[in-house]
Amino acid sequence: MELQFHKTIISCMQPLTQEVQNQELTQEIRLTDEMPDIGKVLGCWGQLLVRSKEWRTGSIGASGGIMAWVLYAPEDGGLPQSVATWIPFQMKWDIPETQRDGTIQMHALLRGMDARSVSARKIMVRAGVGIMAEAMIPCEVEICQPSEIPEDVHLLKNTYPIRIPTETGEKAFVIDESISLPESVSAIQRLIRYELIPEIMELKVIADKVVFRGTAKLHILYLASDGKIRAWDTELPFSQYAQLDTEHEDDSTAKISFAITNLELEQGEEENLHLKAGILAQYVIFDQRTMELTEDAYCINRDLMPQYAQVLVPAQLDSQTETVMARQIAPMEGVMAVDLSFHLDHPRLYKENDGVSGEMVGMFQLLYYDENDALNSGVYRWEENWTMDASGDAKIAAVMRPAGQIQTSFSGEGAVMECALQREITAMSGRALSMISGLSLGDSKEPDVNRPSLILRRAGEKSLWEMAKDAGSTVDAIRKANNLQQEPDSNQILIIPVS
Repeated sequence: MELQFHKTIISCMQPLTQEVQNQELTQEIRLTDEMPDIGKVLGCWGQLLVRSKEWRTGSIGASGGIMAWVLYAPEDGGLPQSVATWIPFQMKWDIPETQRDGTIQMHALLRGMDARSVSARKIMVRAGVGIMAEAMIPCEVEICQPSEIPEDVHLLKNTYPIRIPTETGEKAFVIDESISLPESVSAIQRLIRYELIPEIMELKVIADKVVFRGTAKLHILYLASDGKIRAWDTELPFSQYAQLDTEHEDDSTAKISFAITNLELEQGEEENLHLKAGILAQYVIFDQRTMELTEDAYCINRDLMPQYAQVLVPAQLDSQTETVMARQIAPMEGVMAVDLSFHLDHPRLYKENDGVSGEMVGMFQLLYYDENDALNSGVYRWEENWTMDASGDAKIAAVMRPAGQIQTSFSGEGAVMECALQREITAMSGRALSMISGLSLGDSKEPDVNRPSLILRRAGEKSLWEMAKDAGSTVDAIRKANNLQQEPDSNQILIIPVS
């Protein structure tokens, strides 16, 4: 006799890959004829742009580039000069071949920038790019449950509340703003470099929309009308929403990450600046689901033959977001800080027996005037290690992003450089669960007349279900006979009624 099963479908997004790829890029800059010869390279900065993402057969790809700026002191002792260049990149990640295309999320970081003069007219720029690529496809997981169960068939069912990714997508938007500098800011003679960092302030899933609000933090470095190099920061608020494919419950949550796709800053009339930036908001929606699995079965008076299947659902076990302060001290005296930048690498994770350890690495770059009023720069490495508990089956991912303004202060030890970072650690289930997908019942058997009606035994390490199945009893009968509300202690002696 075959028992009938009904199937419940759980729709989710199945990850195919989550992998970091690093690339080292170089570019040579030749000065134009009107520019003075190079005396000393003072600094190098960049803005990483992700231009495109592509899903191919068996791979995904990303392309873009770095807007790079180099500041140098001329050999003739004149005002500092700046040159700009574009450094393109292209990356590819292998993924399993699928029958359908999915979605791609790119978490891109500029890992480092430096430059050096190779002659009086040439500068070599080197840049490091790190991108964590996530490829996900929609899938359906079948959960099997028996229906019309005979009274003598006992089932072990377990319920798992799970949070799963159910939808991914992206929303592209543009910030197009005219910016007026306050009177307290020195007039701009020439822009040297600029950087835009979007930050999320509020994020919510409302029915069939994901709504988010944030600020784009603009940082500029420029040559002022008095011949000094100066920096200025401002914030540009934005508010957006993305239309989702389906409606979601009130307890649904979202994660969002940004990629800059385009950035232009021009100096207009009357000291105004005009900014045009393309931003790509990449989101993942998580829904709460309850998954009930039939994991075991037995029948006291008949043979029972179960068929098992494995269920792998990409459930989020835990997600933690915390602020980490990167801090480094540069021993120096009598200086005036002009500009501070921070390059961050993707965290490195190492699996251990009882958890995960991680390593974070970053580089501060400080531009400053020394005690002789000469412009100089320095690069200072920062690193920090951390550990966390994690089950052996969990898949751990960590994402780092800037959070808050970078700042410099001075103490008796020197220049104190600080940058607030946001570290997001996610643990996803990596273990398949077993469920019964089919049951066959044999004919009824005559009861064994030699079987005792009661058994005394020590609980040991077995569960009530295991003891009931071994003895031909039921969990309810053992609980009633021993007045149990929960699993017994391992040393407890139990009365087990036998059916």
